[in-house]
Amino acid sequence: MDVESGGMPVPGSGGSLGRAVVCVSNDGPRYQVLRALKDSRYEVLADVDRGLELLPPVAGFAPDVVVLDLALVGTLGLRLFTMIKTLAPEVAIVVLAPLQTFHVAAIEAGAHAVVPGDDLRQLREVLGKLADSPVA
Repeated sequence: MDVESGGMPVPGSGGSLGRAVVCVSNDGPRYQVLRALKDSRYEVLADVDRGLELLPPVAGFAPDVVVLDLALVGTLGLRLFTMIKTLAPEVAIVVLAPLQTFHVAAIEAGAHAVVPGDDLRQLREVLGKLADSPVA
C-alpha cells in the first residue's frame, strides 16, 4: 500500500538521505509535508493519522526524523515527545504547530524544530539541515 494513501510502511527508495515517520492532518498539509520530505530526499517509512500510531513505526524503524502535526496529538500533547525519544533517542522531532505559543513548550519537550503548519519553505530548510548534519 502506498504511504500517501494508507499509512502503511513502504519499501526503501534508492536515493533517500534519511528516514521519516509522519503524523500530519489528512487535508492539504499531509500532501505538502510528504512532498517536502520527498524533495529533501527522505524515505517516508510510515504515515499515520493519530499520535499514538507513531509509536510502533518509531520503535520498529528508528527513523531519522518524525514530522508531527501538534494538532493531531490530542490529549497526549507534548508528552508524546517523551514517548518518541524513549523509543528512538536519536530521532529529530519536527513539529508543525499552528500557534506561536506552542513553540517554546515544544522545544522544551524535546522537539528539534517547530515550524508553522503552513510554512513549507521553512519545513524544507529544517529537513535540509537535518539531512546535512547528524542529530543528537
